Amino acid sequence: MNAEGNQMGRNFEDRTTRQAVGFPHGNHVKIVCAFDVETFDDIRKRAVKAETSVAEQVRKLVEWGLEVDVS
Repeated sequence: MNAEGNQMGRNFEDRTTRQAVGFPHGNHVKIVCAFDVETFDDIRKRAVKAETSVAEQVRKLVEWGLEVDVS
């Protein structure tokens, strides 16, 4: 368990700090990501409402986030 009391897998810090690697999949690159239960539930609710998949909602939310001007 970490300081917040959450269970995390072995070598958590190492896994989160190494360079990101994706997996080629046609015209896309696949990744694996994890969400806390509350965040996943929010994404799932959006998917149900939009009649799309959770994956589609994640893609859309990431694209929207990338469009935000952070300068």
